[in-house]
Parts: sequence; structure tokens; C-alpha cells
Amino acid sequence: MLFAIVIVFGSFEVLTTFIAIISAQFGVFFSIIFFANTILLLKLKQHKWSSKKYSRNVTIGFLVSGLLLVPVFSTNNTVNDIERNFSSAFGPNWQEKIPPNANQYFLETPFSLSNYFLGIPPKNSKIERNTLFYENEGIKLYFDAYMPLNNGEGLPGQNSTIIRIHGGSWTSGDKGMMNMMQMNKYFAAQGYIVYDIQYGLSSNPLFSLDPTTPSDKKGNFDIDDMMRHIGVFTNYLYNHSDEYGANIKSVFISGSSSGGQLAMAVALAISSGNYTHIFNKDLTIKGLIPFYPANGAMRFFGVSGRDEFKKPEKLIENDSPPCLIFQGTHDILNYFSIAENIRDTYNAKGNEKVAILWMPIGGHASDFYFPGYYNQIFLYYMERFLYLYH
Repeated sequence: MLFAIVIVFGSFEVLTTFIAIISAQFGVFFSIIFFANTILLLKLKQHKWSSKKYSRNVTIGFLVSGLLLVPVFSTNNTVNDIERNFSSAFGPNWQEKIPPNANQYFLETPFSLSNYFLGIPPKNSKIERNTLFYENEGIKLYFDAYMPLNNGEGLPGQNSTIIRIHGGSWTSGDKGMMNMMQMNKYFAAQGYIVYDIQYGLSSNPLFSLDPTTPSDKKGNFDIDDMMRHIGVFTNYLYNHSDEYGANIKSVFISGSSSGGQLAMAVALAISSGNYTHIFNKDLTIKGLIPFYPANGAMRFFGVSGRDEFKKPEKLIENDSPPCLIFQGTHDILNYFSIAENIRDTYNAKGNEKVAILWMPIGGHASDFYFPGYYNQIFLYYMERFLYLYH
């Protein structure tokens, strides 16, 4: 993956992308560390440096410490911009549609500094791991199910279904720890039945030594095969939904990066009704939530497939389900204007139920620190989006 990005964008972009991913999310921690080290260094060198060198290091130390705080200091502006985008897409009075008995389960504010430092309190849920749903073509595919306690009675999710699809450039990745497991637990505790699923991956020598990807998932699979594998899961879900208490008439699909592309393709294909030979026709898609979707980027990794699956914005119609997009402003994928293309296609079809939640200075995968300011803000709106359309 790193090699592919270097070829396409150059080494400088790889460096800046890495900085955007790491420094923006953990900026407060890095600022404190950098500031403390600056003070310590200045004390140690107070009588050894010339006044010019001393002043230069004071300036650099304080400047870097301050710059690292830009994302958190801009949180209020970020939330205001996101609120406008969300209200424009889903209605100016959306708050009035969420009753207090549901709102009590949600984050109180879009961002909490205490949550950033101490973490969002863990939520209790039932977890059933490693259920086999497909064994063929030399691979075995499993899913993990996250379910609410007490069968979800009285919870806002009302047993609606969330299908979560992991990322990894279509060549690596896995369910569980590699797919924001804390997110799965969080929404299960709100009354959703969350399925974290596997799918067959394309073999790529760049990822042959990746220890996080199970070897029994890899093969010569393209996007069409991955869609077919997920289609098998939709049939499994239909046949076994009662065992999990899952409401298949209220289904949301979400994923990040390559998983975001697949989530879009699956959700839009099902809602179109034109791919019943691949997906179960009895699932009703209520919404899709792609995180920095990598639509069309599989060509850089040698992965082929149908054009409308590779670029699922081609499946968007006037009645396509509502879409909420997480996108960092400094994501390397912004070269391709993917998020804007999705929004513009929705609007061109006369469908305004789409919002991009822009995260300033956020890079690719800028949500992986679960209580970080980017993920907190998105989580605040995502849980409300799910409730509005479940």
C-alpha cells in the first residue's frame, strides 16, 4: 500500500499524509509533550546558548506546540460547519424528531475534552464471535455479532441492523480489532444489532507479510467477488435474523476507506432492486455511512470489477437511501474529490439526503482514535442520523 501511494502521489505526500493522520488526532498530547520538552530544554541550555539561538528555540517550541492545538481550538467552528451541512441535508428541525428518552443514550455534546483524555466510557453488549457464513473457493468467511442486553428493550436502536465492512485497500484488513470494535460495541449498547463481517481479499505481494490479515481470506478476488461474498452474508442474515433479533427491514451499512466503497456499493445495489441475484431482496436499506470512501482507487492496487461497483456513485438514484460521509480535509483521497462527487451526484438526481462532515486537517483514517475530536464529533451526528432514519 505504501509503495502504491508513493508511486501515485510521491514520497512527500506519503510523509504529509502520515503527519495528518497522526498529529491531528493526537495533537493535544503531542502539544503537551513538545511544550514540556521545550521548557526542559530551555532550562538546561539557558546559560549555554546565545540569546539569538535561545530565542529561536523558544519561537520554534511555542509555535509547534500551538500549531498542534489548531484542530482542538477549531472544534467550535468545525461543529458549526457540520451542523449547517447536517441540517441542510436532513432538515433544520431534525433535533425535534429525537425525544428525550432516546437522546439520553447519546453523547451530550459533539466534543468533550474529558472524553478525549479519559476515553468514552465503555458500553456493555453481548458479543458472538467467529460465526462461519461462507466456505468455498479455498476461503472461510466469518462474522462477529454485537447485540444489546435485554434484547434491546427500550433502547433507541430498536434492533435495527448495522453491517460494518472493514477497510484495507481490498488486499488486507479484518473484522474485530481492525474494524473499530469499540464502535460496534457502542451501537450495540444503543439497541442495534451490529454485524462485523469478513469478505475475500485480493492477493497482493505488498501485503503478503501482513500479520493482521488472516491468510484464509486471501485469493484472486476482485470487487465483484467481494460483493458476491457480502451478498452471501445478506442471505445468511435473512435466514438467521430471528436468532439475533435483527430487524432486516431497517438496515444500515457502514465501512471505512475500501470498506466505505464496498458499503456504498452494497447499500446502493440493494436499494436499487437490480441485483437480487447477488443480494437478498428482503433487506431494506435505511441509510449508508461511508468513512473516507475510496471509490475508484482500487485500480492502484490492481483490483478489477464492474464499473458501477468500483464507482458506486453511478448507482445513486432519486430514491437512494440517506448518506452520511466522514471526510478529512487533508485526506490523500481528496485528490479525486470522491466525497464531493457522491454529494453532487445525489443532488443531481434530486436527492438532498446526503451530508459530508468535513474534519479540518484530518487525514485518511483520522477516526481511529475513538475518543478523538474527529470521531467524537462524527459519532454525535452518526448516532442521531441512525435514529432519524431507522
